Amino acid sequence: MSDLKATTSRSSFWKDWKEKREAKKQERQEEAVRATTDKIAENENKIIGVLESVDFLHSKLPDYILEQKTVEDHPYGDLEYAAKALALFMKKNPQDVILDIREIDEKILALAYMFRDAVKNGEPNTAQATKSFLTRGITQIRTHVPSGIKDNAKIYVESYVKYLDTCITYCELARTVDKLRDAVISDEETLQPMEENYKDRVAQYKAELQADEEKAKLAKIIAETYDQAQRSTWSEDVRKVHIEMIELALSEVSVELQRVKLIQDETKLTTANGRLDVILVQVQNMPLVTDPNEMNKFQETVDDIFREIAKTDQEIDESLRTMEDIDERIKQIDSLPGSVRAREIASEKMQGIIEELKKEQEDELSKSNEAADAARRSLGIKTQEEMEELKKEQEVQQSEILESMMNIN
Repeated sequence: MSDLKATTSRSSFWKDWKEKREAKKQERQEEAVRATTDKIAENENKIIGVLESVDFLHSKLPDYILEQKTVEDHPYGDLEYAAKALALFMKKNPQDVILDIREIDEKILALAYMFRDAVKNGEPNTAQATKSFLTRGITQIRTHVPSGIKDNAKIYVESYVKYLDTCITYCELARTVDKLRDAVISDEETLQPMEENYKDRVAQYKAELQADEEKAKLAKIIAETYDQAQRSTWSEDVRKVHIEMIELALSEVSVELQRVKLIQDETKLTTANGRLDVILVQVQNMPLVTDPNEMNKFQETVDDIFREIAKTDQEIDESLRTMEDIDERIKQIDSLPGSVRAREIASEKMQGIIEELKKEQEDELSKSNEAADAARRSLGIKTQEEMEELKKEQEVQQSEILESMMNIN
């Protein structure tokens, strides 16, 4: 890379964001621990209360997410329908086991807090994931604690606490991807006025050259005597026109860098969403077992998925730092040295950087496609279309479970 390479430190926006993300995760878990007791009925009321407090009316989620329905004749969108169905299910089916399931309830309550926050803050991936995990946690995990043999129940609780903790970690990864989505939207909003401003400046400059014959002649002199050795012959008027051309070139570079950044961010978002899909399918497809003889294998699978989440989180983290790298370069254009030659050299070097970044984009897209294919193949899925079909099947299955809850007498 060029010597204009950015010097973004690790105390960057994304590092700060991840630290805040982890702090928020810890805060929710601690709140869940404080809120739960050794009385199952009290814990159920806490979870029901959070589900009923989710404010869909003032949500920052896009309307198409809030109104999305797997079953068209449902009275609410999938997210709101799930919140109401799960709360109703817990009211109608209070858990009556004698065993201590407080740790399971802590994780479910933490997921409920995260679901409420995701709906409030407009985090679609997080909202969808927490909805799915809450459905499984409340309707399957919590209601299938084995009775009779205390040791078996203890192994069950320990295993599913670990599973639910992995679900929570996945949801934190989903929050990062939601933040990346916000960055893409911000890039689009930044690029549009930049492009319009640059087009207006180019149109205005061309009009000036057409209207001012003397200025057009000066521009022609620059084109014909651009070699550094010949510039000593330039008059003061020629040099002024040259400065205007350099500033216009730097504006073009700024726009092109912002465009490259948008494309990079979109590529990263597509890749991250693809990885999220694969991991979510893995988590949801895990058979929930109660046989203590199968618990070791179950825990090994949970560990494998946790490692995959951590690996994906690290890869996304590295990608996000490259985004800041481009941001820093765009800022450098505005703070370049004032001398004409320095700004001209910078403009030329920036063009080289843009070409390098475009090549990096091509390489990254190729690698991300290969990684997505490999991840799908690990699930026995050949194409993205098959992945979408599998996701749809899972949504339908969950909708059927939720619908059965709403029809409880």
